[in-house]
Amino acid sequence: MGIGLLCTPCVLADRPVNATPETQDFSSFTAIDCLGTVTETDGVIWTVDSPTRPKDYVIVSFAITDLPSSLSSAIRRVSDGQIVASAPGPEEIETTLPPGTYEFGYTNGFIFFPLGTGILEPLAEGTQYNARYANDSFSLATTPLDPEEIHAVSSYREETVAVAGKTSYTKSMVISTANRVPGVNNLKAEKVVEFIGTETGRMTSSESILVDLSGNWSRAPGSVICPFAGDSTEFIPVFCNIATAGSTLDMTRVSLATSADTGFIAADAGVPVGLGYEITARGVTSAGQLTPASGSIAAYLDVHAQEAMGNSVQKAEDLAYTEKTTADGLITMFHKKMQYESGIA
Repeated sequence: MGIGLLCTPCVLADRPVNATPETQDFSSFTAIDCLGTVTETDGVIWTVDSPTRPKDYVIVSFAITDLPSSLSSAIRRVSDGQIVASAPGPEEIETTLPPGTYEFGYTNGFIFFPLGTGILEPLAEGTQYNARYANDSFSLATTPLDPEEIHAVSSYREETVAVAGKTSYTKSMVISTANRVPGVNNLKAEKVVEFIGTETGRMTSSESILVDLSGNWSRAPGSVICPFAGDSTEFIPVFCNIATAGSTLDMTRVSLATSADTGFIAADAGVPVGLGYEITARGVTSAGQLTPASGSIAAYLDVHAQEAMGNSVQKAEDLAYTEKTTADGLITMFHKKMQYESGIA
C-alpha cells in the first residue's frame, strides 16, 4: 500500500509568543545498532506566557443616566475599598485610573451601592472605557487573558520498544527557546529506524507532537514589524487554536523514517505558528532481497481552530478537522506528510 498526502489547514490569527530574556538551546544525537532489545523514550512539555506590556492609566467615563441629584455615581477600587471618583446625580464621571478591578455604582455620601464590577485592561496608554447604567444590567466585558497576552503549550513524545530482533536506530533532537524566523523551528525531532525481528520479534512505536495557543486581542501596529500591517487590519483578534499530529505502529520488520517539528516563539506577530509531521515506512532488504514491511501502522492529524474578529471577544469561526490513515498487512510503502500553519494574513 502506498499513501502520500500533504494537509495544510490554515486559519487566521495565531500569534507566536515572545522569547524569555534568557534563552536555551540544546540538542541530542542517538545511534544504536543492536541485536536484542532497544528502547527509546523522549518527552517534552513546554509552556510559555507572553504578558502584557506595562501600562500607566486608562481613561474612564461613567454615568448613571437616571440617578436622582440627591445621590452620586461613584467608582470604588476593590483592593482597598476607596472611592476614587464621583459625580452628582446623572452627571458623567470622567477620570483616569491605573489598571485594576473597580466597582461601579452610586453613594449617598455614607454607603456605596455597587451595580457591577469591571476589570480595566488597557491595551495602550490612555485606552478609553465607557460605562452606562439605566435600569438594566451593568458589566464591563472581560476575558481570562489580558489584551495582548498569549498562553502557549507545546509537547512532544516518543516511545519505541524493539524486542528480539536486529535494530538500527538513529535520532536527532534540537530544541531552542529563542525567537525564530520563518523556516526555523523551536523543536525538531528526526529519526531513522530499521528493524528485522526474529520469529517472536516485534517493534512498537508511538510519536506525537502538539502546539496549542490561546491569546487575547492586540493591535497590529506594534505587534508586527511591517509598518504597513495596520493599514489592512487594526486588531489581531482573540484566538484559541490547537493542532496535534503523530503515528503509532506495531511491526515485525520495517524501515522507518519520521520528522516532527513545531515553531511558536517569535518577536514578530507576522511569523506564523507552525507544526509539521512526516512519516515514511518501507520494506527492508535482507540477504540481498527486498521484503515488504509487515504489521500495522497509523498516522493522524487533529486541528481545532477558534477565532474572533477585530477586538470582539465573540467567536466568529469554529473549525474542527480530524484525519487518520491506517495500513495493516504487507506494506511496500506508507508515506504521510502533514503541515499546520496559522498566522495573520
